[in-house]
Amino acid sequence: MNSRDNIHHLLLSISKEIFSYIKEHENLYADGWVPASKIKQDLELNLICTPKSANSAGGKGWLFGAMARILEDKEQIEMRKIRFRSYLRAK
Repeated sequence: MNSRDNIHHLLLSISKEIFSYIKEHENLYADGWVPASKIKQDLELNLICTPKSANSAGGKGWLFGAMARILEDKEQIEMRKIRFRSYLRAK
């Protein structure tokens, strides 16, 4: 397996772990929608996207956003936004 394949395999593994977390926690919410902020907090996924030497701190949550998109593209989750908050649940 080459470097690209290894990296994509790891990214898919991360997305599967996030999906498992969502499935395990849906029952804690009456409507089954798990707050994205809770997922990012519990899994410590609020990673800063820029190097320390950069002038600005950059955004947080980029890894979670990419993983959520992978899960959406695979039609494993659905996402909704209410005002400034996002929620996810398994399909």
